[in-house]
Amino acid sequence: MGSYVLEPSALEAYINDAALRVDPSEWRRGDPPRLVVDCANGAASIVTPKLLRKAGLGNVVTVNCNLDGMFPGRLPEPRPDVLQSLTPVLDATNAEAMMAHDGDADRLALVVRGLGFIKQDLVIALLAERALRDHKGTVIVSVDVGYEVEEVVEKNGGRLVRAPLGRLHEYLASNPDALMAAEPWKYIEPRWGPWPDGIYQALVVADEVMVRGQKFGEVFTKMPSYPSMRLSFVVPGPEERERLFKGMLADLEGVLRPAKVVSRLDIDGLRLQADDGSWVLLRQSGTEYKVRVYGQALTPARLVELLKGVKELASRAASSVNVKILGLEEAYDLASR
Repeated sequence: MGSYVLEPSALEAYINDAALRVDPSEWRRGDPPRLVVDCANGAASIVTPKLLRKAGLGNVVTVNCNLDGMFPGRLPEPRPDVLQSLTPVLDATNAEAMMAHDGDADRLALVVRGLGFIKQDLVIALLAERALRDHKGTVIVSVDVGYEVEEVVEKNGGRLVRAPLGRLHEYLASNPDALMAAEPWKYIEPRWGPWPDGIYQALVVADEVMVRGQKFGEVFTKMPSYPSMRLSFVVPGPEERERLFKGMLADLEGVLRPAKVVSRLDIDGLRLQADDGSWVLLRQSGTEYKVRVYGQALTPARLVELLKGVKELASRAASSVNVKILGLEEAYDLASR
């Protein structure tokens, strides 16, 4: 059908080129932080530790960095519940942060000593602030990204464009002034390459901490943060997923009452924003038999109201469309800064 070429120097070329993207002379911090790098035994195992060391961030402790496609160390998805069991490593090694990848290394998650798992909106907000420091342009984010990024982009004179999950590339093509694109866990810097790159993201985040002359905990404590939630209602199959989605869609607006809906975005499910600053997004998972709901509020009390309203809506809708909900996966953060 075709041909292939072996490129034995590709890994070395990638590491060398990426390392040149940071300038240690701009670092305001002295000694680099001690970092735990967890590659889930995946593709990043032979790249991220070498890249960080090459760039001058050599105080690295590796975990699950021997290549093994059976992922013996942990589940490959770097979710908060998956990484929780590894947080004692931070104390044991006196490390500031853990950088964790998934199997194919297009994702990056952060766990910071003293703060725990860092909400992805805060990571994206940090990257957006960095992108807009010297240049003004467009920041593309997925429809589920929250206020933190919106606030940072507006404050720094950028323009925010929302895209459906999984379609960042299309929006990059139609926004040639885009400085970056991101969705939770995934980051694209067009000047580096048109692909989501968790390895490069690890380098950029570490470099940004060094440029600011702060510790990881200080950097993320100073970022704006608002109460947020992510819920997934698990159903038996694709037909049930469709029925539950439509059933919940019929009265999604009711979750926000007594606040009034002031904007609607339907590029990926339906996102409603209310006049009190709260918002909810309802969408179907593109890969699993789940209906997902995302939301945010300006106060913890209001978020608790949204959580209750969403669960009640799902229960009513499931009953009306004859769908059995097999399980509920929920994660929420009531912190507000």
